[in-house]
Amino acid sequence: MGAVNWERWARAAGAGFVVLAIAAFIVGGEAPKVGDSTDDLVSYYDGDRGQVFVSSLLFAFALLLFLWFAAAIANSLRESGEGRVGEVKGWLRVDAESVSTKRALEPWAIQSVAFARALPPKEKK
Repeated sequence: MGAVNWERWARAAGAGFVVLAIAAFIVGGEAPKVGDSTDDLVSYYDGDRGQVFVSSLLFAFALLLFLWFAAAIANSLRESGEGRVGEVKGWLRVDAESVSTKRALEPWAIQSVAFARALPPKEKK
């Protein structure tokens, strides 16, 4: 039997997240609204305690699957040479200290608008 491909399972965790999150909302039922009475609120959480508990567990597990999926995507981007996940090729990153005032921000804004206007129009599909 071959070794477990954790990267493949991590990517599949994205689909697992969607399925479990939808299941959590279905199991949870209709929660009381903001304007509902206190009695409605208490009866939902006290009377449907098991339903709320199962829904919370499903959503917690879905969140773990989402984190695993996000980490796998970040790792794939890093391995493909993207470096920092937040950096994208061709993007300019400016430190917040460099644009802390309106006067310092203005040249960057003018340069960015001029660059965007110089780009060719998008092709219509």
